[in-house]
Amino acid sequence: MEQANTRPGRFRPILTMILVTIVLVLSWLGLEVYFAVTAKPNPTIDYGKLAEDQVRAYQADFPGEDVWPVMLEAIQLFGDTTAVLQDEETEIVWGTGNYSFDAVFDYDAARADLKEQEADSAYFRPETYDELDAHRRMAIASLETWDEKGLTRRLDEIAASGKSVRPLPDTRETMMIDILLPELGTFRNLAKALRARMVVARDAGDWALYAKSFEHGLAIGRHEMSQVTIIDRLVGVAIRALMFAQLRDDLVARAVPDDACAMLQDALDRQGKTAPLAHSFDAELNMHLDAVQWTHDRRGRVILSKVHQLDYSSGPGPSIINVASIAFPRRAQTEQWFRDFNEKTKADAVKPVAERVRDARNGISTEYYTPSWNTVVQDMLVPAYGSVIRTEDQIQLQELGARVLLAIERYRHATGKLPESLESLTPQWLAEPATDPYSIEGNLLGYRVFSEPDEQGRMFVLYSIGYDGKDNQGAAPTENMPDALRNGYPDTDYVMTEPIR
Repeated sequence: MEQANTRPGRFRPILTMILVTIVLVLSWLGLEVYFAVTAKPNPTIDYGKLAEDQVRAYQADFPGEDVWPVMLEAIQLFGDTTAVLQDEETEIVWGTGNYSFDAVFDYDAARADLKEQEADSAYFRPETYDELDAHRRMAIASLETWDEKGLTRRLDEIAASGKSVRPLPDTRETMMIDILLPELGTFRNLAKALRARMVVARDAGDWALYAKSFEHGLAIGRHEMSQVTIIDRLVGVAIRALMFAQLRDDLVARAVPDDACAMLQDALDRQGKTAPLAHSFDAELNMHLDAVQWTHDRRGRVILSKVHQLDYSSGPGPSIINVASIAFPRRAQTEQWFRDFNEKTKADAVKPVAERVRDARNGISTEYYTPSWNTVVQDMLVPAYGSVIRTEDQIQLQELGARVLLAIERYRHATGKLPESLESLTPQWLAEPATDPYSIEGNLLGYRVFSEPDEQGRMFVLYSIGYDGKDNQGAAPTENMPDALRNGYPDTDYVMTEPIR
């Protein structure tokens, strides 16, 4: 019997390689899909503790104990002073309507606004006047309870200490950006109450209380400006701005006696040192790095389905989209991006204001951030640092204005006349020359004395030349005073002797 032909089939290497490649690719895709749908954050560093340690290091040489718990006690007591308020004449309850402590320090302007509304609208409610008056009475009643409730004593403790650290939970368990800061709004309301207390003290001729209230507000702002987030800093800036605004109004109105000017100068010296902006940028970096670790998995891949939770714009997306993370930077690259960005913004923030603004006028402004398709984490986290720096420039200018206005008033009390120039103030009434930070040549602030009161009742005008770098003789913007510090408002100055609209 003839044996059958059993010769094996011919080996096909190319086809085999193709089949093996297909199997490998499918296996790889299967793994990628598996990793995508099972991706979980990999938080390994407690950035909250690092942020706290940074604040403690900054405050290490300052006097006093940590008064953060005292600050929380203060806002709790402050809430107690308003919780049960009800106006006897109208039976209006505190918090009803549009007014709070503004009804004390902004009373005249508020009534003027109501008169305009009444003239312009047939639907105006006359009882709105009653609401304003009721809130003014209730606000004053609240202020009168502060000593009894112990709030004033706690504010004294806050002002005397240089240390306060907001405690943060372990950010390996809770994302730092999710930490709520409910006390910030209450601190802001407390500052409004302190400004109202300045007005009540002024009207009563109690200048010691006026100066103490001014200092309490500056101290709360100072403590807030040294905390761990940019939001903290901006709230602190807003609080200090409220104090400077009331002082400015009263100094321009020549309502502050000489002994009060001395007390206010001492208060400003004690509360004048605030954390540098670079400190806040470094603290904010911890929050950014924490967000990065919460949006990347163990392999360092970005978890795209969770990124939009950073700004609460939406919930988690479908896990399958995490497959696309292969095209995005890894965790280490993103972390380095934030570190580099932080150094760049700090370098710009410490430049002299006049140089930074001159460069901006010449088109050499810093590009703080340019979004790209692969910067999804940055898109959620990077704040408007240009606005933050401008806000810092403005509060520094307001503090300078307060110091110069105090010096002018002290000079007037001592000599019976206004100084002919700002040079006359140094060094007896002003320790350093009143240099305009917006002047590239290092000129002093603008200062003009009038032979008779102008239409606002002022005898002089004090101003900075602002963004355009030109002396416009104190011509203020038509709408908002801070416009003079921004591009697009030429021929305007930042005027320190009229209300900031």
